Amino acid sequence: MNEFVSRGFWSSPLVDTLSYPPPFVGLLSMAGNQITGRLPNDIFAMTDLRKINIANNTFVGKIPDLIASWKDLEVFDAHMNDLSGAIPSYIGELHKLQEVNLAYNSLTGRVPLALKFLKDLRTFRVEHNEMTGTFTVEDPSRSDCCFS
Repeated sequence: MNEFVSRGFWSSPLVDTLSYPPPFVGLLSMAGNQITGRLPNDIFAMTDLRKINIANNTFVGKIPDLIASWKDLEVFDAHMNDLSGAIPSYIGELHKLQEVNLAYNSLTGRVPLALKFLKDLRTFRVEHNEMTGTFTVEDPSRSDCCFS
């Protein structure tokens, strides 16, 4: 798996367009870099992404609709940002998702019911947001699902 990893040395907004987003990157980690602003749309051209970690930055705005382009996504970690709005319902169409961590943002709305049908989802964290609804976990092996 090709990887792009930044280890805390990036401190500015990302440009609106990346000069050449390589579609073959499988892991994108930009955690803890103090990056500000919105995720550039070009990041969603990385259609082979399986794991993305953008935690502990200051990303703002809604989770873009283009998240649906990450069909092979297994891990989405965006905790400790300033993301707002609702979690897009079509996140439930990402059938390979195993971990979602959106804790400590400013998300609102209801928990998408479609997440309930993701058979590989083991971790779903949205605590410390302003969300409503319930997320029932009927499979005891899916025990790390936090909602508050």
